[in-house]
Amino acid sequence: MPELEETPVAAGGGKPDLFFEEEDLQYEEEILRNPFSVKCWIRYIEFKQNAPRHVLNLIYERALKELPGSYKLWYNYLKQRRKQVKNRCVTDPGYEEVNNCHERALVFMHKMPRIWLDYCQFLMDQCRITRTRRTFDRALRALPITQHHRIWPLYLKFVRLYPLPETAVRVYRRYLKLSPENAEEYIEYLRSIDRLDEAALRLATVVNDERFVSKEGKSNYQLWHELCDLISQNPDKVKSLNVGAIIRGGLTRFTDQLGKLWCSLADYYIRSGHFEKARDVYEEAIQTVMTVRDFTQVFDSYAQFEESMIAAKMETTSELGQEEEDDVDLELRLARFEQLITRRPLLLNSVLLRQNPHNVHEWHKRVKLYEGKPREIINTYTEAVQTVDPFKATGKTHTLWVSFAKFYEDNGQIEDARTIFEKATKVNFKQVDDLACVWCEYGEMELRHENYDQALRILRKATAIPARKAEYFDASEPVQNRVYKSLKVWSMLADLEESLGTFKSTKAVYDRILDLRIATPQIIINYALFLEEHTYFEESFKPSTCCMPSWRRSSGWRGMPWRCTSGPRGPCSPQSSMRCTTSTSSGQPRSMGSRTPAASMRRPLRCCQTSTPARCASALPTWSASWVRSTGPGPSTPTAHRSVTPGPQAPSGRHGRTLRSGTGTKTRSGRCCASNAASKPPTTPRSTSWPRRCSKSPAMPQALCQTWRRGRVAWMT
Repeated sequence: MPELEETPVAAGGGKPDLFFEEEDLQYEEEILRNPFSVKCWIRYIEFKQNAPRHVLNLIYERALKELPGSYKLWYNYLKQRRKQVKNRCVTDPGYEEVNNCHERALVFMHKMPRIWLDYCQFLMDQCRITRTRRTFDRALRALPITQHHRIWPLYLKFVRLYPLPETAVRVYRRYLKLSPENAEEYIEYLRSIDRLDEAALRLATVVNDERFVSKEGKSNYQLWHELCDLISQNPDKVKSLNVGAIIRGGLTRFTDQLGKLWCSLADYYIRSGHFEKARDVYEEAIQTVMTVRDFTQVFDSYAQFEESMIAAKMETTSELGQEEEDDVDLELRLARFEQLITRRPLLLNSVLLRQNPHNVHEWHKRVKLYEGKPREIINTYTEAVQTVDPFKATGKTHTLWVSFAKFYEDNGQIEDARTIFEKATKVNFKQVDDLACVWCEYGEMELRHENYDQALRILRKATAIPARKAEYFDASEPVQNRVYKSLKVWSMLADLEESLGTFKSTKAVYDRILDLRIATPQIIINYALFLEEHTYFEESFKPSTCCMPSWRRSSGWRGMPWRCTSGPRGPCSPQSSMRCTTSTSSGQPRSMGSRTPAASMRRPLRCCQTSTPARCASALPTWSASWVRSTGPGPSTPTAHRSVTPGPQAPSGRHGRTLRSGTGTKTRSGRCCASNAASKPPTTPRSTSWPRRCSKSPAMPQALCQTWRRGRVAWMT
């Protein structure tokens, strides 16, 4: 059969309009057999893919005439038509033909969002704004609401593409009714088009909605901070909101970011031109913030504001000329700025006290800041003692009372100082030692003013037995009921009695200390020395013998007021190597050794009557060396300090002096063997620093040797 190039086929009224090639016959025959088969039409279209545009379009039109509801055919046909006019000018008539094809497709495909999206995008490329907007609206009305989320992104992109803010705002309002969670996008657009009033309203709505979750991951505070910045930096554009109420509401909600919020409120008034209101806000802020960080932010902003005010005034004066009123105003601003800088330490101290009103150290710092201002100092001390709770205090509360009284004392108001001390003694301190310090300071003040009798009365009052006795460490009782067992007060009273009182009163004080069972080895030795100085030798031996068992039980102290040994000869008895012994009631000596010595060695060890302090001192090195070799470290060998205090530690003074033998070892105090035992007590209070020395040889420690001259006992320390 000869090859046919074209075969005309009559259509309609006999006018030929279709032309087929020989290769098309098989597809045409298949279509004639199955005109409603999409696959047959698709195979035919794929075969004719490289054919001219009008031929391919004709095939699509024939297929859609048979199958108008086929999404696949419409989608491919519209895609092919858009491709055909892609590189043409938008005013070309071919664009309108393609638009008509889309309109015909939407008659059947109006529920297909892909067809709407392609059509809207095609219209956007043609810059047909009104027609595009109306097409988007038709799409939203035609599609179910479950598929609107596919249309809105392109619709919003379209309204942002052109400078039509009113249209865009209306579109966004409709969009937020469906998706309120995307309010941040709308707010950002409003800020970009400078509609800040509506942006502030939307942002305030978002901040007040507790269920709102930011898609950008912002916290509620970050949104609030954005709102504060927006309304504070644009006071002339934001008219619909009460800025002061909004920011103050944030101050109650976000207490950890007070500094930024206060600065935002002040910035709003500054930009509004209300400078005095801005100063009031800054002053209120620095008086209410609770942290140093917030205070630093507010103070730096306040100082920068004052500097800018001074700079603006100077610039205005230089441009317009200088007048007398301008000079006064400038001086006023400079004085205000200088005062602000001067107040900074005091303001910072106020912040720390608001943070912890029971901080004793900060109250003392505040007093120092008011140096030279007596009235402010008195007010500060009064507020401090009324505010600080001893059980919550950081530091020692009694120091406030003592410093308050000393302030009055330094200014010559002794009666007021006494009043402060009297009030301090009634305060329920946390520790007994605090109240004891108050009593001791009270007594020291009277001593400084030579009121010795008054000092004695104060210490006796402090140590008086209360109506309700309590143990020293019983925290359930107030300290006023326990201070009578304070060794610090008793020690000071003992010093005062030795210096100012009588023998009986001093002895009564020491006896009372023993009765209360608060004596330490130092107290006992001081008592023995006191009795020895007044020639009460028998009495001076009793305190150590009666208290030794309690010391050993309570503190585990292995030391003794004497060292019983059959060891080396002492410097006071060079001819004897006997053990130290004590007399029994029958006059015969009783051995104190751990073993029973031989009968020939149970003689009383007596001191040589010819010994002198110099002789005792010269014999000390030889005696000490032999002592160490035979029995271990002796009185002059340095050893580690071991506490022997069963109760509260005694202060310094005679009653609290550490027993030393040149190097700080625990030895017993005593007089040199040649010293006069009947020496008189001092008439003034003893110094609390000098060590006791031998009266005949000041260079030799008093604890070097001790001799009982009545012959009953001779023991080496």
